Amino acid sequence: MSHLFIAVPTALVLMAALAVAAPVPDEAKAPALFFPTTVGAKWTYRYPVGDVTRVVTMVERKGGAHIVSVGQVDDGQVRPQEKLEVSAKGLYRLGAVVITTTFDADRRATASWEMVAEPVPVCLLKLPARPGDRWNLPHPQGHPAWVTAGGEEAVRVPAGSFTAVPVDFAVTSPPETPTVRARYWYARGVGLVKWTSPDGEEAVLKAFSSGRP
Repeated sequence: MSHLFIAVPTALVLMAALAVAAPVPDEAKAPALFFPTTVGAKWTYRYPVGDVTRVVTMVERKGGAHIVSVGQVDDGQVRPQEKLEVSAKGLYRLGAVVITTTFDADRRATASWEMVAEPVPVCLLKLPARPGDRWNLPHPQGHPAWVTAGGEEAVRVPAGSFTAVPVDFAVTSPPETPTVRARYWYARGVGLVKWTSPDGEEAVLKAFSSGRP
């Protein structure tokens, strides 16, 4: 009987040792990204004017970053919307679509979508996020523009509850125009979950799918 009581603790010690030595899954070692990096990830936002659906159309690896192309679903077609760099350093917009409308002799309109690169990457969210962090933004007219990060907070939208980082975008063109502010909330693995405009309107995430099988 004495051998039995010795053998059981020994087995437990061996099991504990194996558990400690087990390799850490790649998912656990990966840095937290605040945007999906899988083709097919899809968001539906509820805007005051109606619902808008966007989808990840392409993902490329570049160094330690993912270059993510996003399209917007429009009348059954997916049209280019923006291109982002997603990494442990944050979320940067590399390009955005410009819509040009032309008219023929009969005044019939034709719209074209063109992805235009930003002169310099626009930092939407800097990581790791620290409350009070502030960085400047480029502005087409050269007006002072900046972003300030807040502390993580719980945000509830139709798609569910998220822990998100709020960031305040501000721009001013003194002395005629006062500072204009908008707030955006970004959640891990999802991206933008809520947005409020200076005039009080808001957009919220209505549905999200990660694109993973």
